[in-house]
Amino acid sequence: MAYILLPVVALLVVIFQMTILNVVVLYKINIEMSLALAVYAGLRMDALKGGGLIMLVGYLMDCMVGSATGFFIFLYVSTFFVSMLVSSRIYIDKAFFVGFFTAICASIEGLMIILFYRFIYEIDIYTNLWTAYIPQALLVGILSPLFFKVFGKIGVLLKWQKQSAN
Repeated sequence: MAYILLPVVALLVVIFQMTILNVVVLYKINIEMSLALAVYAGLRMDALKGGGLIMLVGYLMDCMVGSATGFFIFLYVSTFFVSMLVSSRIYIDKAFFVGFFTAICASIEGLMIILFYRFIYEIDIYTNLWTAYIPQALLVGILSPLFFKVFGKIGVLLKWQKQSAN
C-alpha cells in the first residue's frame, strides 16, 4: 500500500511547495519542502521506499522547474544518501540537529545550483547567494522540524519508518 501512494505523496509535496508555499512568501524565496523530505527520507525511511520517493520528487521538480534533465534527481538522491549515512551519527529526534543538518544540506544545494549555472550555462548567479540561497537555507533549517512532524504523521499512516532490528 505504501508503494502505491509514493507517487501521490511526491506529487502533493511538489505541488504544495511550488504553489502554496511560494504564495505565502510572495515568490521572494523558495521554501524547499522537497529538500526537507529528502533529508527526512534519508534519516527515517528505508532505502527502497525513501529512494523511490526521492527519485519521484526529483523528477517532478525537474519537470516543474524546467532545469536540465536529472539535475534535481541528482541533488535529492545525493542528499538522501548523505542523510542515510549520517542518520546513525546524529540525534534525529532533536529539533536543533535536524534543523542544522537540513540547513547545511540546503546550503550545499544552493552552492551546487550556483556552480551548475556557472559551468553549464555560463551564467553567474553568485549574487543570488546572499539574497536567495542563504535565507532559503536558514528558513528551511528553521521549518524542517515542523516538516519532519508532518512527514512523520504521514509516515506512520503509510508505514514508512525504518524497520527496527529487534
